[in-house]
Amino acid sequence: MPPDHAAELVAERSFRLDGLAAVREATAAAARTAGAGEERANAMVIIANELATNAVMYGGGVGRLRVWRTPGQLFCEVSDAGVGMPDPFGVGWELVGPDAPHGRGLWLVRRLADGVEIHSGDAGTTVLAWLNLNGLSPSRDHHAGHAASRGEMSAETAWLTR
Repeated sequence: MPPDHAAELVAERSFRLDGLAAVREATAAAARTAGAGEERANAMVIIANELATNAVMYGGGVGRLRVWRTPGQLFCEVSDAGVGMPDPFGVGWELVGPDAPHGRGLWLVRRLADGVEIHSGDAGTTVLAWLNLNGLSPSRDHHAGHAASRGEMSAETAWLTR
């Protein structure tokens, strides 16, 4: 759940592989309800899609989407009942190579979201990602600086930090 107790739940649904389009539609509607502009709404749809796809592919085939809004922020939580991640704090920071068959979802989520929390264990995984609706993206600046300090940001991926 988002840290603000004044958060309003604007979307909630369970899903399977055949329900990923409904996840995207519910997230887009929730973003519009929250007053997100087109760019921020599209970012949240991508975030929800990547998290839901991960829940289906790696979390037992079934997941749960919850979207909340607060004044100035939109939160997306996706949970599953899979076996959990071995290193939830270490995933998604490095871009995998172009020949890797998977491994881009959480990387993309971390680049698009203004914040991400991952809780994982034997009972499943819950990922909470949020966007600031005012357009300020301090975490994206942090991600860009973190990667650039290690010489990882290329011209091909720099657009993801804007």
